[in-house]
Amino acid sequence: MLRRRGCLGVEFLIKASDVGKCPHCSEKLRFESARFVLKSLQEATIGQLDSSQGVCEVHGARTVIKTRAAGCPACGKPILSIVAEEEMFAQEEGYLAYPLASLRPIPQEVLSEDKTVAEDYQQASLVLTLSSKASAALSRRCLQTILIKKASADPNAKLGAQIDGVLRSGTLPGYISNDLDAIRNFGNFGAHPMFTAVGEIVQVEPNEAEWTLDIIDDLFDFYYVKPAQAAAKRAALNAKLKQAGKPPMKH
Repeated sequence: MLRRRGCLGVEFLIKASDVGKCPHCSEKLRFESARFVLKSLQEATIGQLDSSQGVCEVHGARTVIKTRAAGCPACGKPILSIVAEEEMFAQEEGYLAYPLASLRPIPQEVLSEDKTVAEDYQQASLVLTLSSKASAALSRRCLQTILIKKASADPNAKLGAQIDGVLRSGTLPGYISNDLDAIRNFGNFGAHPMFTAVGEIVQVEPNEAEWTLDIIDDLFDFYYVKPAQAAAKRAALNAKLKQAGKPPMKH
């Protein structure tokens, strides 16, 4: 499973039999066992890392490095987690080693319509495992841009006030409204200035960065994907109506 250890950083430890989202293909599933053959520069086999055997340890003077291996049954790609134990019995701090970051797919409708939003979202996803603060700063800015462009939020207001305004408008479905309302409980958005500086870093709460990205996923579907799909269906129907000599649908 994915474990997070709060504001100091993000801890991603994935092992076989855990249930979670694959950092390669984003499918939610149960990870399977994986075996990796370790070779020297001369291609000679020097050892194996087998996820069914737990961890592979590399001992240094004061640090023990542990690697955990798993595989994704959906895309077939391997996943490696690195755990550094600085002192005996100390709390482990782990990081996703391969892939370097969890790449979330961006809908083509978003890429085609708003490259700025897509870029902020992609960068927030890329740095999530390295810095939750940096990821949250980018995802908050992405969220703010969407609310301004798609929900007519006040561009001069702070993010908390913008969320309030969108929620009061009643334009969002309940499941998105509830999550958007909950995101404000992670931190005091009202205390943060609007993102006038690119990449402004602010304090984040545990899990906030990833949850904000999840909410943006829902907003992508609501504001970009579904309207584009509906427009394509209307265009196809109007083409058929034209062939039949009938008037087109009214928008």
